[in-house]
Amino acid sequence: MECKNKNGDYHVIPVFYKIEPSHVRKQTGSYYSIFAEYERNLDHGLVRQWRKVLFDAANISGFECNGRRTEAEIIEGIVRMVVQKLNHKYTNELRSPFIRDQNYACIEALLKMQSREVQTIGIWGMG
Repeated sequence: MECKNKNGDYHVIPVFYKIEPSHVRKQTGSYYSIFAEYERNLDHGLVRQWRKVLFDAANISGFECNGRRTEAEIIEGIVRMVVQKLNHKYTNELRSPFIRDQNYACIEALLKMQSREVQTIGIWGMG
């Protein structure tokens, strides 16, 4: 979020795994108790900064993994969004399910492993 705020070229794609974005935005539910504990044990300024960053991230359009779609569909959506944001020429070649239809060399080419533009990509789910 810091990079995004300093330089508009960075993209943030939130993934809400088994949590509602509103719980992250408002820090309710499990987030409430965790932040209450942090405020007792840590620097209040640091905790306030974490709250703001989570609030800002939860206000960005992202992905919710809450059982309505399969993890494979979520991953495919994330990959499509990353490729689209990179303006990669292979956008229309992505197929579902992604891993079974294409080999790992193709995935590495899509992710531009040597690029300095992409810092982190997380892919989760079954191996």
